[in-house]
Amino acid sequence: MLEDLKIDGSAAAAIHIIDNQNFVVRRVTISDSGAEGILVDGPMSKQGTIEKNLVRRTQATAIRVFGGTSLGVIENHVEETAPLAGAYGIGLDGCESCLVAENTVHGTGDTGIFLRGLKSGKVYNNTVGKAGFHGIFLDTASSDSLVLNNVVSGSGAVTAGGCGLFVDADRVMIEGNTLNANSGAGLRLSAASILLTFGRNTARGNTGVGVGPCAAAPALFPPNSCNDGGGNTTFGNNLIPGPPVF
Repeated sequence: MLEDLKIDGSAAAAIHIIDNQNFVVRRVTISDSGAEGILVDGPMSKQGTIEKNLVRRTQATAIRVFGGTSLGVIENHVEETAPLAGAYGIGLDGCESCLVAENTVHGTGDTGIFLRGLKSGKVYNNTVGKAGFHGIFLDTASSDSLVLNNVVSGSGAVTAGGCGLFVDADRVMIEGNTLNANSGAGLRLSAASILLTFGRNTARGNTGVGVGPCAAAPALFPPNSCNDGGGNTTFGNNLIPGPPVF
């Protein structure tokens, strides 16, 4: 357990946890790391909590976990990762039954919250501003999760075409997200996405760089939203924009 620490100016990852199945990192302040702020890796599955930490000015991803299960990444504050490809705010790889909630991410070099292989997860109440590329991204290996009540704006601050929420995943429920003023679309459902369900999302003032054309039904409303996936369905009341129910 690591609690109430201050780490400033590390040459490598400020905190590096390897093959620990029961870890807690809580209320740690990290500044000016030469690599990741918090890095959890190794071949064993990891279970733990990363909570209420402040991570600023890292040269790589601020919080990065490889191979977690039952992991909680909660109420962290991330700012100013280096303007480099792969410098995410929060990055999870191969995480099952994981929770990413109430984090604040601002000013990243790449995607704000990057989720690769997220399964049976919940991503909710996060705030992402001025991400270098996408605000929140779920890749093609992700599935069967909930994305709820996130607020994302200003994505694409480093690489044009960043969307607020970009979903490549399968069978994900997307509800109540506010996705405004992003360089790409607010909500983008890619051609790789299948059987997504979405409703009560808002997308306004998005530039739509690299968005169209949107081929699937419903195609949604470029430049603010775009659906190219197979079998994706809405249960109505989206404002992205368009009529209240479609």
